[in-house]
Amino acid sequence: EDHARALAARDPAASERFWAEHLAGLPGPTLLAGPAPALADGLPRALVHTLGAEESELLRAAARTHGVTLNSVLTGAFGLLLADRTGRTDAVFGVTVSGRDGEGLADIVGVLLNTVPTWTRARPHDTVRDYLTAVQTARAEAMEHEHLGLGEIQRAGGHDTLFDNLFVLQNFLDLDAFAEMNARHGITSVRADDSTHYPFTWVVTPGDRLTVKLEYRDHDTANARRLLDDYLRVLDDLARSTGPLGALPGLGSEPRPVERTDVGSDTVVDRFDRAADHDPQRVALVADGSTMTFAELRDRSRAVAGVLAGRGIGPETNVAIAVPRSLDSIVALFAVLRVGAAYVPLELDHPDERIAAIVADARPDVTLTVSAVSPRLTGDLIELDRPLPEAEPYRTFAPDDPHRLRHPAYTIYTSGSTGKPKGVVTEYAGLTNMLVNHQRRIFEPVLAEHGHRTFRIAHTVSFAFDMSWEELLWLADGHEVHICDEELRRDAPRLVEYCLRHGIDVVNVTPTYAQQLVAEGLLDDPARRPALVLLGGEAVTPALWQRLAETEGTVGYNLYGPTEYTINTLGVGTFECQDPVVGVAIDNTDVYVLDPWLRPLPDGVPGELYVSGIGIARGYLGQPAQTAHRFVACPFGAPGARMYRTGDLVLRRPDGNLMYLGRTDQQVKIRGHRVELGEVEAVFAAHPAVRFVAAVAQPDPQVDGA
Repeated sequence: EDHARALAARDPAASERFWAEHLAGLPGPTLLAGPAPALADGLPRALVHTLGAEESELLRAAARTHGVTLNSVLTGAFGLLLADRTGRTDAVFGVTVSGRDGEGLADIVGVLLNTVPTWTRARPHDTVRDYLTAVQTARAEAMEHEHLGLGEIQRAGGHDTLFDNLFVLQNFLDLDAFAEMNARHGITSVRADDSTHYPFTWVVTPGDRLTVKLEYRDHDTANARRLLDDYLRVLDDLARSTGPLGALPGLGSEPRPVERTDVGSDTVVDRFDRAADHDPQRVALVADGSTMTFAELRDRSRAVAGVLAGRGIGPETNVAIAVPRSLDSIVALFAVLRVGAAYVPLELDHPDERIAAIVADARPDVTLTVSAVSPRLTGDLIELDRPLPEAEPYRTFAPDDPHRLRHPAYTIYTSGSTGKPKGVVTEYAGLTNMLVNHQRRIFEPVLAEHGHRTFRIAHTVSFAFDMSWEELLWLADGHEVHICDEELRRDAPRLVEYCLRHGIDVVNVTPTYAQQLVAEGLLDDPARRPALVLLGGEAVTPALWQRLAETEGTVGYNLYGPTEYTINTLGVGTFECQDPVVGVAIDNTDVYVLDPWLRPLPDGVPGELYVSGIGIARGYLGQPAQTAHRFVACPFGAPGARMYRTGDLVLRRPDGNLMYLGRTDQQVKIRGHRVELGEVEAVFAAHPAVRFVAAVAQPDPQVDGA
């Protein structure tokens, strides 16, 4: 009673201030079971592991070596486990305190226990001693304020919840001493049932042979066994190490390199030429009521390529393309690829200032355009709607060079966090690899279901978006591509009507736009619905994926990939997976789910996605610092191999498919377009009347997932 009155008389303000400062900067709760776990009623299940005498002594010796208590070693290791299991470098969890550290409290009858948070923060360059000392120091500083209730601590720190793991160190008799006492007093059986409401409760009992008990409420014994084994592994690794934390092995397995397939040295246009030679009179392109056969596209693009070659345009040079959506859009693009240059697409509905900024950054040697657009441009221009200068047709560049595909094929500009768009330089090898992958994993399975007939593909994506290649790759396979003009491609009812009237077999759109097309009746007519709906640019909703999976005669295929890795990195079809995941790696591509210290993570643990392989971009044009920041050395590949840090948070499921969880930075997707909120903020901040700015992306209440 006296103790209760003494506690009630203490001013909580000082302790509230302590916990507010102590938890300042905490990014969020550590929830191993997730935000809304399904937990069984009744008592939890339990797993118990008793360490051997040598293993237990190893932990005590580690505590002596580093000058800390055994409790600090045990809780420090637990913090590393939770961080590893959640893909973070920090972790917060509950610990129980006796409440008996004051004078005269040891003899009070009753329960004085309290639960308080412990927040561990690991840095890769800290030594094990530095880390454990920091864990112990933080606990010591908190002792004076451990009387405050957990609810009050959470409110002081500004959090509704902090953790779902409780870590209990039992400082009383270990199992051996307990058994000896029972034998001495003739006690033959002891049973005690207790539990907490937390999804996971860990009870560690020191002694000659340390015991670890894990109580788990989800009744997933296999997962609990993995958790317990992982904790024991981290304990052992920590006890045997004196170096930096970053040198400790992670919980994931070392990645195995994927089997490589040879894509040859042909460009996508070389492969198109073979299709044109096979059936030259077949229609290749349709645009605004006009058509162009394979032979006409081949010959026209060779003629334009001849003009470019005559001006010295070739590998390692840039050619801007500023052509409205038309037959000549593809002519211009193919012509640039024939001479081995890199094309720079200019989005004509962008403001002149942005177009000028891109041209100034890319410094193209020449621009392919038309007379209606040329007044908006500067520099050396070739107008495709006027008679071309005399030149020998040009077929392809450096056909005998085995390394010809390592030259840049295009530079596409994306949103930049500094307010300036970034030009991503991508090589020919990635394009050819993408075609080979698609022919095997998408074209062939879908075409087989439809008798290998010639497909008609609606091209609806901006040429300034690398996703536009999804439609163009079909040309190299001998199919017919319809170039939808700016108004048609953006008008959902008109686009659906066009697809049904022209018998379109393939559409390639963002999931948001796909939902609008479905609402307009794209899939309603069994006789005229498309055979394939390609999705990309943003996350797919479960409702859309299910609708595509249940539509007879139609396949959905989700394609994921940053601009920094040629077009796609991952893919999966409705015929391969029931859930809208982002899939598995495409051919000749390695994908890694890594923690912040670049260590592989186990299945089911969220981490940042890194990609490596034949399709990785060279980097950002003229921006070596940003290139070095995002394109880093790959520790799992051959010497000199690089990987791209996507900034996307994913996890790998047991079936090998990756699930997209969100971003690690401020980047958002607006109708499939990548937008850096920092770029938006930079423009506003440049105005003298703006003192502070914050940009956020708001969900569209009219469209699921947009």
